Amino acid sequence: MDDICDIGHWKLIRCALPDTNAGYIIITTTRTMTVAEHIGGAYNLKPLSLQNSRILLYGRIFGNEGMDKCPEEGLIEVSNKILKKCAGVPLAIITIAGLLASKRRNKMDWYEVHNSIGTGLENNQDVMNMRKILSLSYYDLPAHLRTCLLYMSVFPEDYEVKQDDLIWLWIGEGFIQSGKQGKSLFEVGESYLNELINRSMIQPVYKYIVKDIFDCRVHDMVLELISSLSAEENFVTISNGVRHNSPSKKDRRLSLQSDKADHATLSVTMSMPQGVRSVVGFDSVVDLLAPSLHAFRGLRVLCLKGSHIPKCSPIKCLGNLVQLRCLFITGSMAQLPEEIGNLKYLQILHVAGSSIMRIPSTVVQLKDLICLKFNSGVTLSKRFGSLTSLVELSYCWVEDHPTRNIEELSNLTELRVLSFCSYTVTWDDSLNKSLVECLCKLQKIQILDISIGNGESNLDGWVAPSHLRRLRISSAGSPRCQLGCPNRRFLLTFPC
Repeated sequence: MDDICDIGHWKLIRCALPDTNAGYIIITTTRTMTVAEHIGGAYNLKPLSLQNSRILLYGRIFGNEGMDKCPEEGLIEVSNKILKKCAGVPLAIITIAGLLASKRRNKMDWYEVHNSIGTGLENNQDVMNMRKILSLSYYDLPAHLRTCLLYMSVFPEDYEVKQDDLIWLWIGEGFIQSGKQGKSLFEVGESYLNELINRSMIQPVYKYIVKDIFDCRVHDMVLELISSLSAEENFVTISNGVRHNSPSKKDRRLSLQSDKADHATLSVTMSMPQGVRSVVGFDSVVDLLAPSLHAFRGLRVLCLKGSHIPKCSPIKCLGNLVQLRCLFITGSMAQLPEEIGNLKYLQILHVAGSSIMRIPSTVVQLKDLICLKFNSGVTLSKRFGSLTSLVELSYCWVEDHPTRNIEELSNLTELRVLSFCSYTVTWDDSLNKSLVECLCKLQKIQILDISIGNGESNLDGWVAPSHLRRLRISSAGSPRCQLGCPNRRFLLTFPC
């Protein structure tokens, strides 16, 4: 059992375990000695040996597993000195490796890193020295990456957020201002995330069959660092029942992480909504937002994750939040109001994973929309083809008027991601032909997911763009697909 924070948590867990004479062993981890002693005694983990420290460092920098010798002779001496300061602590080694990997393979640059570590960990095991190493990696980041990393403090400890969701939230917050060299905002966001992963500041969590789809989290010590920095810089006001930044009129972002949060303190924060630009709420804290969300006139980002949202919820006032750029909702909710069409600046509407099964017809008024994600089975109204700025559309349900909907799709020429569903319509040659004609117009498509439940899909005649990365076709019949895709390898799956 990993990372038991306090004795109270252990007592709750202990109630579910058999008696101690049952002949079993429980292994727990904790960062608190008093917790370890209460549970039954501490075993202090030994630091990595110098050889294993080298294997970890060089493997992260040079990419060769099992290598305990530096492949560049000029860096042997300085790398040994750096490892001495890391004192066999894996997190310190991984963090420094991520920093060194971003530097030139130059002795002077590496010595600069070595000298910046200070006393390090070789003489003192205090957590503050580990924080010095993490801080060094943090302040070495470019300003735009520091901002993106600080944003991870809005999520609770051990929280895993989908990579795409994180990038869209960055875009909604305005951290990614413009595409570079013809890249979309999302592609620039992907490069930011990859850089933070390469520097070991964000950890990818692989739990899906497709390996380029993953969740993101940060190590607990990294979270402690960025939460502290967020408080110092007034970047995020965090309320989680354990800590709460002092509310002020300068609050820009609120992270409401637990319904155990101090209601009195939250009331003070919620009574000063003028400067708040972003609200992220988890679990049942949505109830705390209900009385005052309508007053957040300057709100740009509203993210309600895993929450039960009652019918009398503040969502009814969405049409009044005219500055809103990004709306994320997962959890139980009746429906979106028709007034959502008033949000003329809205760029991201993400309700996939919620109970919302209807998208108001007024959504076609949102001309700045670049991301529209909802559940399979939700029918879009006619004229959704007017949303020509869309980069991602998931899912497109074409049951009612398949031919018309495919024609509407063909207008969305900026699409990078498309998930396309049809389960009751009998898919025939005419519809296959219309779909191929549509796909031929979507020249920027990179990820395409087609699910057909009745009939046979046939994409013969479609020449896939060279930048296509992933194609998934699911069909009740045998999918037929003979693609031309020059100079590009991509994942192609045909589920049964």
